[in-house]
Amino acid sequence: FYNPALAALEPEGFDWYLVAPAVGEYEADSGNIEETLDNGSNTADIVGEEYFYNSYKNLQMTIPSPGLGGSLYVIEYKVQTAKVTTDSNGTNLVQRSLEVQEIGFGAGMLVDFLWMDRLMIGATGKLSLAKSYNYSEPIATASLDLDSDQAQRDSELNLDIGFAKEYGVWKMGLVFNNIFSQSGQLGQTSGETYSLGPQIRAGVAYQSRRAMVELDVDLMKNDGIGYASDTMYAVLGWEWRVFPAFLLRLGYAQNMIGENEATITGGIGIRMWALLLDAAYVTDDVDGEGVNLQAAWEF
Repeated sequence: FYNPALAALEPEGFDWYLVAPAVGEYEADSGNIEETLDNGSNTADIVGEEYFYNSYKNLQMTIPSPGLGGSLYVIEYKVQTAKVTTDSNGTNLVQRSLEVQEIGFGAGMLVDFLWMDRLMIGATGKLSLAKSYNYSEPIATASLDLDSDQAQRDSELNLDIGFAKEYGVWKMGLVFNNIFSQSGQLGQTSGETYSLGPQIRAGVAYQSRRAMVELDVDLMKNDGIGYASDTMYAVLGWEWRVFPAFLLRLGYAQNMIGENEATITGGIGIRMWALLLDAAYVTDDVDGEGVNLQAAWEF
C-alpha cells in the first residue's frame, strides 16, 4: 500500500525522490511441481499439490511539498497460482492467475481539518490493465509459464485516498485502496471472477533518533486470486539505525483469516550519499521464500 498523503511531507534536504527500481518475487512450491514438470518425474506424486508465485516491478517519482506535492508511479505485479488435478479426463495442471500493470498520478497537501491541524491528505488516480488466466493443460505437456493466448484482458480507472498525521515521535496513517471495486472474469472461461478491492489499511509508527517500530493492520478482507487464500494482515516492522549509513530491519506479518499464514522478513538498508539501497529476504510457514530489492535516489 502506498499512501499518497506522504507527498505532503516536508522535504529533508532533497527536492525529488526517485525509486528506480523496486523489484521482488516470492515462490511457494512445497509439492515440487516445478521440479517434477522440468524433470519428467512421476506426476502421480504431485496430484493435489499447489504452486504460488508473486512478483512486482515498480518505478516511482515523488516531489514532496506541504503546499502541494506530487508523485508518479508505474508498477507491474503478478499473482500466479496453479494446482495439479485429476478426473475422468486425466491429470491436468490448472492455472488461475492475474497480471496487472498500473500507472498512477498522486497529489498530497497539508490541511487543517476540524480539531486536527497539519493533516496530510492525498489521492492517487490510476489506470489498471489486467490479464487474467483460467485454463488447464494435460500434465504430460504442461508448463508453469503462462500462455498469453489464454489471457482475458480488462482495464479499469480507480482511485486511492490516504491520510497521515504526525504527533511528535508518533506517526499515523490510513489508506483506502481501490475505492471503486475492480472485478472481472478470471480468464476466458466463464464462471469464476477476481476482485481487487476496495481495501483499507491503518498504521501507526513510533520513531526515535535511531529506531522505528510500525504496526499496519488491514481493516477489510482481501479476496485471494485463484487458489490463494483470502488475506487480512497485521504487520509489525522494526528498523534500527546501526550507523547513519547502515540500517537493520525485521518484519512479521500474520494473516488473521484463511489459513493464517505467518511471514517473516529480514533486511538491510545502505545509504551512500544520495543513493539508498534496500534488500530483504522473506520466508513463511508454508515453505515459501522470496526476496525484495530497491534502489532510491534523493536529489
